[in-house]
Amino acid sequence: MCSLHLLTAAVCTVAAAAGLTSVLQPAADYFAAQNYPGWLVRWGHPGNMAVVLTAMGGYGAAYLGWSIRTSDDKVSEACWLCIGSLS
Repeated sequence: MCSLHLLTAAVCTVAAAAGLTSVLQPAADYFAAQNYPGWLVRWGHPGNMAVVLTAMGGYGAAYLGWSIRTSDDKVSEACWLCIGSLS
């Protein structure tokens, strides 16, 4: 890659970062002013993602997926998106 392309890419990256910073800075200032506890700021998002992973991976994939796969009910096999709406 020639040096002109690298220079252009670097300038565009810096410009994009500056534009992104100007867009996100008001939200960052708002949340910084809320004085959330440090543990919540550090572990809030990872904790929520652990809940989602457990729900989707444990109940959704392991239990529901396996019960549909091993079911003899042709309606639930044909309509696997309709879980819960079948009587």
